[in-house]
Amino acid sequence: MIGALKKIGDAVLQEAREASFLDNLIAPLNIKGKNNKPLYIGIVEFNLDDDLLTISFEPMNEETPRKFLWIGNVETANSPQDRLTTNNVDYLFSQTIPNLGRFLPDGSLKDDLLKIRDRFFYDLGKQKGADKRYRFILNLSKLTGYKLASYWKDYPGSDWEDGAREYPLNGRLMLKTISQHFWGWVRESQGLSRKEVSLFTVKINGANVREFEDYITYLLWKKQEGAFRRTRLSVCHICGQQEQVSSDTTKLEFSYYITDKIGFSSELGGERNFYKNLSFCRRCYHSLIVSESFVKNFLSTRLANQNVYLIPEFLLPFRGSLLKWAQWLRASFEATIRPNGHKNFLNQSAAFWELAASPEYPGDPLINMLFWQKSQAEFKVLKLIEDVSFRRLLTMQKISEDISTVGRRFFGGKNTRWELWLNNIYYLFPVRADKKRNPYEFKKILDFYDAFFTGRKIEYTFLIQQFIQLARVCRQDQGEQFNLGRDGNGDQTLVISMLKANLLLLYLRRIGMLKGGWMEMEGLKFLEEFPEEVREFAREMKYSVEQVALFGLGILMGEVGSAQFNARIKNKPILEKLNFQGMRAERLIGFSNEIFARLRQYQRLSFENERMFAGVKKLLDERINAWPLNSQQNVFYILSGYAYRTNKIISSAKNFEIKNFEINGESVKEEVFQP
Repeated sequence: MIGALKKIGDAVLQEAREASFLDNLIAPLNIKGKNNKPLYIGIVEFNLDDDLLTISFEPMNEETPRKFLWIGNVETANSPQDRLTTNNVDYLFSQTIPNLGRFLPDGSLKDDLLKIRDRFFYDLGKQKGADKRYRFILNLSKLTGYKLASYWKDYPGSDWEDGAREYPLNGRLMLKTISQHFWGWVRESQGLSRKEVSLFTVKINGANVREFEDYITYLLWKKQEGAFRRTRLSVCHICGQQEQVSSDTTKLEFSYYITDKIGFSSELGGERNFYKNLSFCRRCYHSLIVSESFVKNFLSTRLANQNVYLIPEFLLPFRGSLLKWAQWLRASFEATIRPNGHKNFLNQSAAFWELAASPEYPGDPLINMLFWQKSQAEFKVLKLIEDVSFRRLLTMQKISEDISTVGRRFFGGKNTRWELWLNNIYYLFPVRADKKRNPYEFKKILDFYDAFFTGRKIEYTFLIQQFIQLARVCRQDQGEQFNLGRDGNGDQTLVISMLKANLLLLYLRRIGMLKGGWMEMEGLKFLEEFPEEVREFAREMKYSVEQVALFGLGILMGEVGSAQFNARIKNKPILEKLNFQGMRAERLIGFSNEIFARLRQYQRLSFENERMFAGVKKLLDERINAWPLNSQQNVFYILSGYAYRTNKIISSAKNFEIKNFEINGESVKEEVFQP
């Protein structure tokens, strides 16, 4: 992966030879918020001539990040903050200006920053430990137009001496309070909420950060040379050249190697030996810095409620615009994730294929997928899926379309309910999650995607286990404890989930990834007691005779459930007769007798149902002594038949309500049956 990143960085630097190195690190921002409303940048301006502090707000546009040199905050949480353009105004209210006053070389900017610190900040005196960064706190009473409104009641008066009595030398607490008061002022005076202001920058005497030459020189040094304060002559692990190299990865965001634990160092030599594990020369380091920024900006997406970086490795020499290839790759990947991604890809496919046919095309890339999460400024790798074929993405798109067609043919509906893309496959695997649906047990689902992208076979028994657990969660309406959320309609969620689970098994069979689950197909054409549509469905799904028998039993259970629902017994007691943990073969005979008794009780023994029951009973009696399915498989195929029949009943009803859901920030419309 690190070699692929180096190639990306080389390509970016070659394309942007005339641009400043920092321009390659500019981080794009969302300039529109909820309901397409503009987002704002807050401009904190210090006028040293008149001793004035003003804060104004202006809507952002696409040039805002470049205009105000937004390259992100410092790389690690514990590093001193030193960026004059930031997405966290608390940094400007506390540590950034005093820090730069210490770090910058002697000059006019350093002098101005020290004057600002002395004139506009409270000096709380020496702080202990990590609180040293809160020694200086902005005096908001200097802010022009700022009034101590009602929200200031817990901080009496504007005089510092009064404030000092309530918050004696506690910089962290004082910053928190001042920040709360500031946002209250923004809300009252500007009509803006915290979510509507996504960036802040500093001006001094009318000049913005682009005009601070010493600041730009400092950032260049920090980005280009900060990791090379201590070097040694050795071989660069990336390019193989003998150069002055560094093993300091603290300025890099992606986790390439663990360099803070002695057990990971060569010969357990600690810090002095980490260079033997990973070291790089200046050229490769610069390429990595730039490539990280490019990947974050243009090759970042989400899958399974996790962040993903796509890192391509082109096999042929690279030519042309890297941004075009990145847009194509991201669109191709997102076309496998969600329906709108597929539609966007189809809308642009002509241009993409024209690009692929050009002499500049560097060949199909191999794709590395880096799943990650960030806590404060700590970057944590969750999973790295390596060397995924680009053509596999196209294959997956084609099979997803085919499977969606199968779903609509058998289950009905014109919406996107039966489209099987990677994002909604995620919801077939119950993963414990917090209230915001952030998963705790992400390893299980990421291992599944690893197999999915690399073509490794997936155990049939593992999938059935997951589907049975999913059924239990739906039946008990416990979705809020998992990645499913709670919709208050557990039975309908159960129905849709079991049908989608069948589609996923079919998907994996067609792509050649299902390990196990294959059974003899003989005899299906002789199942005359079953309706033709059931036999057709069984042929499509590659059901065995035993699976068809259980599927038919589930259909009859759906009839009983419908009758109970119509009788105002909404919890459908017939489902309680099914053990959702699993049902051994010897229990199937008794369960089938229970179904027959309830069909008779609720007067659902139509000719078709009685005929199907006869077929089910015949198969059970003939094969029960050599039954090939395990207890969980028995339950799954019964529930599949139940879902099939219940979905038919719901689809034929006219009492639907369109509800809007939000999944991974996307609005999804779904038809929900209302009894």
